[in-house]
Amino acid sequence: MVDVGGHEVRQSAQAVAPRARFARLVMTSLPISVVATLAGFGVFTFVNNYIVNTLGYSNAQWTAASLWLVGSMALWPFLITEITPRLGRRRTVALALACAALFFAAMAFTTSFPVICGLLIIIGLVLPVNVVAWFPMVAEVGGALPGRAIAIHQFIGALVSVVTLWAGKTLLQGMSYQHAFLLFAGVCMLCAIIFARQARPFDAIAPRRVVGLRQIRREDVRRLLFGPFLVIVLLGLSMEPFNFHTLNQLFPNLARDAHQLSNGAIADVVALGRLPALLSLPIMAWIIDRMRPVQVYGICVLCDAACIIALGLAVGVTPLIFAYLGFYLFHGFVWGSNSASVTAVVPAHLRDAAFALLSVSQLVAVFLVGVFHNRLLTAGMSLPQLFVTCGVIGACAGVGLLLYSLRLPAKG
Repeated sequence: MVDVGGHEVRQSAQAVAPRARFARLVMTSLPISVVATLAGFGVFTFVNNYIVNTLGYSNAQWTAASLWLVGSMALWPFLITEITPRLGRRRTVALALACAALFFAAMAFTTSFPVICGLLIIIGLVLPVNVVAWFPMVAEVGGALPGRAIAIHQFIGALVSVVTLWAGKTLLQGMSYQHAFLLFAGVCMLCAIIFARQARPFDAIAPRRVVGLRQIRREDVRRLLFGPFLVIVLLGLSMEPFNFHTLNQLFPNLARDAHQLSNGAIADVVALGRLPALLSLPIMAWIIDRMRPVQVYGICVLCDAACIIALGLAVGVTPLIFAYLGFYLFHGFVWGSNSASVTAVVPAHLRDAAFALLSVSQLVAVFLVGVFHNRLLTAGMSLPQLFVTCGVIGACAGVGLLLYSLRLPAKG
């Protein structure tokens, strides 16, 4: 009886430990998601409005300024992979969150276009560090369920983005952008402190040595560059920006110029439009580790692209909003399957290097899509035409990824 009881106790402890890790993951995801929302959606919404409406710069100038942000994001991963082995993942992420506080504090005191472009380089650190330093730790915390762990984090991110953007929109109704940016700076610094404390137990849960880009072996390089990982990067993560970057960067401009929505209405749509992702991400968290994530990823990239095309073709506000909601319904599945696709085809010891490479590739692609936007708008293409063009390109990529996934074994 004692032996059986002891065995049951050990089994119970083993069963509770993963649950405790996932609970800690939820609490740790909250602060990093707040800052990631402000650094991503917040910049493309609030800073976009500030630059175009308050400071009076054009849509083309906004796309040019955003290239400084996206260009720096494509270079930051190389530095992150050098910093992370020295500081550790947790401290590296906390440092990036503090840099977001510096960005918003400085934005409150400048109207100079060149200075704003320089500040966008600083905020560009946040999103790459989320992928390069944080996602590999999330996957390790998930243990045998890395896809579920990533999907849970993405769900928290989607939930936080809705709340953060709604709160930001409400605050801006009663205060100036300068005061709001100072408030955002304080929130980011508080989140950096909370994250550093909440994530401390993960140093022991995920103690694997971080392997930077310069430390990977030649045979591992061949495995990354001549296998499924490369195809996922080229057809998936490098082509996604034709969908999500088009939406993030230019939806406010499309809604203002082509549909005459007010800034308040646009902020409402941007904040609440992510609610459908809160439906799709829990589904993905439950099923992704039992499915072929690459196949799911290809299907959802295709569906995303269809919604981008629908946004460009929308006649009237109601179809526009439904297309926006549809995009985030499917993009929740994209969030839950893109990183899971990588973990499914890459060995655990290569995850840090793989996430760094995919981050660089995706951000270079975002930069090039930004140049694509800027050139076509400068040449006179309308915003609706640009949405349709980008959606068609994204759809072709989704079809290609879906067809390739049929060749992979069940694990992929």
